[in-house]
Amino acid sequence: MNTKYHKYLPLEVRQSRWATDAEIQGSATKIDLTQPYTASGIPVFSDGKTMFTDAADSHTLIYGSSGSKKTRLFVFPTVCSLLQAGESCIITDPKGEIYDRCAGLAQQTGHKVVVLNLRDLSVSDGWNPLAEPYFLYKNPETRDLGISLLNDFIETLANKGRNKVADPFWAATAASLSLALLLILFESAKSVDEVNISNFMNLCYAFGNRTEERFLTHLMQEIPQDSLCAINLRSILNAADRTRQSIQVSLFSYVNNYMINQTLQQMISASDFSFSELAKQPFALFLILPDETTKYNDLVATLVSQSYQIFIREAQLTKTKRLPIRINYVLDEFNNIPPLPDADGMLSAARSRNIRFFLVVQGYMNQYGNDADIIRANCSNWVFLTSRDVKLLTELSELCGNGNDGGPLISTSQLQRLNKEKGEALLLFGRNYPYVGRFPDIDEYQFPKLEAPAFRKKVRRKFPFKTIVSIVQDNKENLHNWFTD
Repeated sequence: MNTKYHKYLPLEVRQSRWATDAEIQGSATKIDLTQPYTASGIPVFSDGKTMFTDAADSHTLIYGSSGSKKTRLFVFPTVCSLLQAGESCIITDPKGEIYDRCAGLAQQTGHKVVVLNLRDLSVSDGWNPLAEPYFLYKNPETRDLGISLLNDFIETLANKGRNKVADPFWAATAASLSLALLLILFESAKSVDEVNISNFMNLCYAFGNRTEERFLTHLMQEIPQDSLCAINLRSILNAADRTRQSIQVSLFSYVNNYMINQTLQQMISASDFSFSELAKQPFALFLILPDETTKYNDLVATLVSQSYQIFIREAQLTKTKRLPIRINYVLDEFNNIPPLPDADGMLSAARSRNIRFFLVVQGYMNQYGNDADIIRANCSNWVFLTSRDVKLLTELSELCGNGNDGGPLISTSQLQRLNKEKGEALLLFGRNYPYVGRFPDIDEYQFPKLEAPAFRKKVRRKFPFKTIVSIVQDNKENLHNWFTD
């Protein structure tokens, strides 16, 4: 601001102050939790019976280190109120405690309950991350979106592979090979049953098997040379032996988790739901994650990215270009999810499509680099409970501004001493002045406590492993159509 002009501003404009309870309430939507309501969001003021919330299409950041009560003070009340309002949710759920507290309510309120249980794969619903990309790819009108979803799936695997391979060139080359192999699978498969992670692994094994590599080389000569598949295959199949070995190491690093876990292979070989159908009804999808490992988090990133793009397409098919039922992504432990492709663009476009994000983090989102600032800037609401991240503490103190004495309204030291037992949190809500308030624990709310649906062992089909030779030879007619397009 021009300092010459600044001195002529009224004192109350030059200085910051704390927002009052009345100001926060006046900027929010009032909800009587004992009566029906149709929209909700994060609590910005509450006594457990009446909740004031941001029911607009605003994204929210919740900062809190482990043990800060962010789940009990904000995640539980937000999810419960969204379910009672009839809104849909996709929830990352470390430990499964959100499912235990909220799934019974979701069932009572008529939501379709879907559970991807990566902690206990034997009781999880099935989700094939290649199924919807395959259906979209087979439709000429949506082929580009199918390839985009396929690319995102591979990019997520590549991010994991880059962490295991010193030279990023090999991970990038392996990604190109993965895309080519999956396009061959898409083109040659008789049905979606053949398009699964097991057969993708078999295609990966083919690279390194001389007999099957010769078949791939012959196949490449038959494929239209300007096709995406041929472009990605050409340089790789002609590489020197040592180069091919390095590519193979990178390729296997992508699918290592699937190689050693047959239950996981079966869980992600067939889908019990589709995102296109979920978009047309209220649903609650719980992603139960083991919090002691991040080995499955690439699947989480793929699901979030893939579902978002399909929901955007479903919104575009409506007259209003908005989903009929709002979908909320409540992403706990967002820091541990691999970077989402174009995450900053996702948040920018989501609001006008009736999609909203609640990002629960422990500190700066370092995995996004410079894009982290754009992601955070797209979140109108920030909640802070506690952190030892000096950079974050300094930024929050500066955002709160200076008080009457010219010093910070709240210092970095004071930010670290918000009272956990009293449920104190700092709230930056829309364009309001900063606010520090006491937020009730979930047990103080008037939400019904209902038992979550019991988990049941799933009976899964076993899909036979097929080699690249058998897949292509069994489906020559489909491939002929590809060759002659």
